Amino acid sequence: MRSIEEDLKLLSLDLYPDFADQILLDSSIADSHWGKDTLKTGKALEALTLLALCHAFALEGHHVNIPKVYKEKPHFFYLRNSIPLHHGARPGHAGSSDDCISISDRFLAAMTPKVTVTCKSGLELSIFREGNPFHEIMAYFMDNAFYPERPDLIVSEGECRSSVSHDEMYFGYTNGTLSIKGSLSIRNSIEIPLKDFQIKGNGEEIPTSAIIECSVSKSTQHAFKQMERYHDIFKVCPGRSKPYSMFVNGASKGNPNNYDTTLNLNLRHADSISLKKDLIECSAKLVKSLTA
Repeated sequence: MRSIEEDLKLLSLDLYPDFADQILLDSSIADSHWGKDTLKTGKALEALTLLALCHAFALEGHHVNIPKVYKEKPHFFYLRNSIPLHHGARPGHAGSSDDCISISDRFLAAMTPKVTVTCKSGLELSIFREGNPFHEIMAYFMDNAFYPERPDLIVSEGECRSSVSHDEMYFGYTNGTLSIKGSLSIRNSIEIPLKDFQIKGNGEEIPTSAIIECSVSKSTQHAFKQMERYHDIFKVCPGRSKPYSMFVNGASKGNPNNYDTTLNLNLRHADSISLKKDLIECSAKLVKSLTA
């Protein structure tokens, strides 16, 4: 009999087969999402929700693109989109616990969206996991601000680009009203190692279209407070009162009233067909909200 984790891994392949190389990767970093007891961490739920979003966008006729770097280095898929920072209190980096990955690779993985979407209208979207590095950089440049909060999934309007050359990471971001570009020093640092930054157009922040929080342990009260904090940090795209918010709850029932939609799942007992249906239907609401 297959384990729950094995069933979820198969479900992920069913949701979006284009990520097969990443899902079937034989490595410890992939096992951290699909291996034994990973239901306790919520990583599998985050990955499933991301893949359900890909499915929902594609189902509506939008073009979903997997960045080239994830095809060349599939283990990057499992790393956070948060700029690696060195902590004086403990060894290692905020971005990953896998010490086999070079600091240059950590930076490149951090700066690359998990998925980009070209909508039928021409709107460009980038989907990040556990942070938005372009938002981090902008906040640091404008206000010298640092925030520890990292939403599980973030959708941002605009095109992102990044590349590594020697000991520098070059980056750029463009949407309809704002364009930024610059570089980071690839090195251990306790703060964002911003080397160069240029900005054109209007706006003081990278706009956020949607925030998705996934959990196997959060209480309704915790989820509510978390979204309140996210609304303070992540400002909206023009024409929206706030980012679209979705809570995917994989452990207990709850409905925090500051989310646009909440999906309660029972990962340990629900069958794969029901899980797939519920994830896609919930994701479709978000897709329609952003592309209507």
